[in-house]
Amino acid sequence: MALFGPRLDRPSVIGDDGRPRATSLTVASVLVAAVFVGATRQLGVFQVTMGVGTAAGLVTAGLALLNRDRFTTLFIGQLCFLPAGSALVAGLAGLLVLGPAYGLFFTGFAITLVALGASWANADSAASVRPALFQGGLSYLLTLAWVVAVAVIAGVVLFIRELLLSSSAPSPGLAVVLFVACLFVGTLCFRLGLRWLPIRQLAPRRLGHSIDDWLVRLRRVTTTLLVFSLAVGVVALGTAFFGGFSLLTSAVPGVTTLLGLLATQPVALLLVGPGLFTLFVGLVALGLRRLTRPVDASSNRVLAAFVAGLFFVIGLLPFTLSLAPIPLSISPVLAILAVAFGPIGLFLIGGLVVVAEYATLVPSRAGGPALGAAGMVLATVGGTLVGAPSPLVFVMAAVAMIVWDVSTFGLGVTEELGHLPETRRLELFHALVTVGVGIVTVVGLTALDYVRTSLASGVVVVGAAALAVLGTLLVLAPLKGYLEAEVRD
Repeated sequence: MALFGPRLDRPSVIGDDGRPRATSLTVASVLVAAVFVGATRQLGVFQVTMGVGTAAGLVTAGLALLNRDRFTTLFIGQLCFLPAGSALVAGLAGLLVLGPAYGLFFTGFAITLVALGASWANADSAASVRPALFQGGLSYLLTLAWVVAVAVIAGVVLFIRELLLSSSAPSPGLAVVLFVACLFVGTLCFRLGLRWLPIRQLAPRRLGHSIDDWLVRLRRVTTTLLVFSLAVGVVALGTAFFGGFSLLTSAVPGVTTLLGLLATQPVALLLVGPGLFTLFVGLVALGLRRLTRPVDASSNRVLAAFVAGLFFVIGLLPFTLSLAPIPLSISPVLAILAVAFGPIGLFLIGGLVVVAEYATLVPSRAGGPALGAAGMVLATVGGTLVGAPSPLVFVMAAVAMIVWDVSTFGLGVTEELGHLPETRRLELFHALVTVGVGIVTVVGLTALDYVRTSLASGVVVVGAAALAVLGTLLVLAPLKGYLEAEVRD
């Protein structure tokens, strides 16, 4: 039951062929969650379960939210999708490198959890994955841009601060360069802030033309100052390089003291302070206009990615880097690489899913169930490689087929009857029979494996992986016959 808002699995259009029905999907989700928890407890790796499950849930939420249009929803979707998806991909990649068997095990379950969660959110198709990948890629690029911008600004500010607070007076050439640098930065900030300030809108109507003329002249003055500061800076650097300031100070003794006044802290604050204040007020005005503007889906997507990138740089990225070396005892360099390249792995995996659907390798309507079943098969192989007990391997193989069967049955019911007719009893009956067949098959295979280990333990025998495949085939045969009989009825 939804906690708020309309239920996503109850559209009002008869014949809508979206997700499987809620009952069938619930059975598949409960079985996967139970097997996941039971298998990790049995293998002694339950501490990883909460991390994988939480990350998979956040990725699913991000997939759903990034298909909306509102700024707040898109921003929250960015915060869910990119960090959790990157951490999940980086963590699973590390497991595959350090322990391939456990890597396959957890990768399979992660795929299944994300696939089933995306089915619940109706975000398991290429049409839903593409917007999420675009949004995530845009926020990733903007995050890198913010990193560069913040690094450059912080470096310049620290450099100027150290020079201004230095006990020794700067050289005449350096003083001139610092002066024109402060002039350029202050003028540029003032020009940007002036662009976004609502001066024309707040001015009295009778002064409209005068305000326009004044703004035009002010823009010309700021443009002239920007060009002048750049030109003087280039000339000062060239003069200092060729020793021109040394000749000037030797010819005019008092020029050193005069030029040194240009690099004092009061002068720097006078040049930069008004520009920074104007820029801050302009950004506030721009933000207020954005919040009060009617909804524009395309601009909201760009703005959400822009703000999310800034949030990652200022808040989330330093926090992640401070905690990343602790759980796995990895070096800060590896943590930085995981944070930087984890999103690329996420985009590659998402792109493969989209390409697989377009190439009809994954069914377009049953993408979630297909990936969920494939993930369970992968987890079964991983469980076999890590030495899981044979009954657990058989259960995982059976759940792989049950997930596919009940989900596709729910899809068939949705396509034929729509979402409005109540089909809970039909779905429950089908799920009970399917689970019953799986239980009988698992019990039979467990007994067969017990007899094998008891009577033929000294000879070369078929391993648990082959028996798991046999179990899957034995589950498939009666299910197929049962479904055909049910369709005929």
